[in-house]
Order: sequence, then structure tokens, then C-alpha cells
Amino acid sequence: MGRPRKTTAERHWEAIGRRLATLRVAVAPDVSQSEFCRVLRVGKSQWNQFETGERKITTEVALKLKHRYGVTTDWIYDNDPSQLPFDLHQKIAV
Repeated sequence: MGRPRKTTAERHWEAIGRRLATLRVAVAPDVSQSEFCRVLRVGKSQWNQFETGERKITTEVALKLKHRYGVTTDWIYDNDPSQLPFDLHQKIAV
């Protein structure tokens, strides 16, 4: 019969994960994922789960991203780029 269809919530968290992966590469293109995680003080396994949508990003980590890289929580959670700094918006525009 195949795999069950993903719920709307699962698709939402996967989309957030794709944005997080895009952000990581955009703001630290020459940095390994391990180093990126070390700088944020986030476990690599935890970050991987955020990027794949297996785990919901915590408010604490979202705020770390906001303070370190200028990304807004509106963009992280709702894909709203309207308040992003211009240079960051250019880097993550897909």
C-alpha cells in the first residue's frame, strides 16, 4: 500500500527544516555543520533533526539564530522574509 501520507504539520516542519538548512549554508558557506553547531551551542544530532523536520526547532535555538544571524522567527516559522535584513534575504532567496 505504500507509505502513509504526511500530515500538514509534518510537511510544515519539513519546510522549516529546509529553511534552516538553507540558512546554515547561506550564513556559513565555508563552515562545517559541526562547527556551525558548536558556535550555536546546539548538538549536531539535534540540528540534523531540525533540518529534516524530525524534531521541532526550539524557541531557544530560533532566538540564537535571530541574535547571531539576524534571521527573524517569522521567516523561520512562517517563511515571511519581509523583516529580514536585505543582505540575508539575498543570500537565502531561492
